[in-house]
Amino acid sequence: MLAIAAWWLDGSRKASELRVEADRQRQKTLDDYLESMTQMLVQEKLPGKKLDAARGIARSRTLAALRSLDGGRKAQILQFLHETGLIGPDPVVQLNGADFSNAELDEAVLRRAELRGVHFEGASLKNSTLIEADLRGSDFSRADLTGATLKLANFTQAILRDAIVDSDALALAITEQAVLPKRR
Repeated sequence: MLAIAAWWLDGSRKASELRVEADRQRQKTLDDYLESMTQMLVQEKLPGKKLDAARGIARSRTLAALRSLDGGRKAQILQFLHETGLIGPDPVVQLNGADFSNAELDEAVLRRAELRGVHFEGASLKNSTLIEADLRGSDFSRADLTGATLKLANFTQAILRDAIVDSDALALAITEQAVLPKRR
């Protein structure tokens, strides 16, 4: 009996160590991403319109980082991109196809953000501000938009299947050809 208990405790300890190491690696990915993007911004390689190579590198690094991060860290990347002006109108970093599924974006301020074709499946956007955001073709399946401000947010051809969203808030958005949630 003691041997079984010792074996189980050892396995539990190893599993815990693996979770901690995975979390440490995700944090390192986020830190490395933020450092490299900040260096590009400081060296003024990103804002220039003619520097397509720098834009491509920024997009590739962003998409790669998002694939390995958890919901909270994905939110940090999105807020960083928005606050530095990289995903505003005429975005420097195109996020089409980016994976923000299960991201924890509660109270995020993404006013006028360009987020076309982004995956927000299962994301939490409670009380977020998406005023005039370009969300065309994005997938919000099972996302929680409770209390979100959606005035003039463009959800054209977006998918909101099984999303939790206030119908009054959605009425202020552009929803042409969107797949809307069923009324409850």
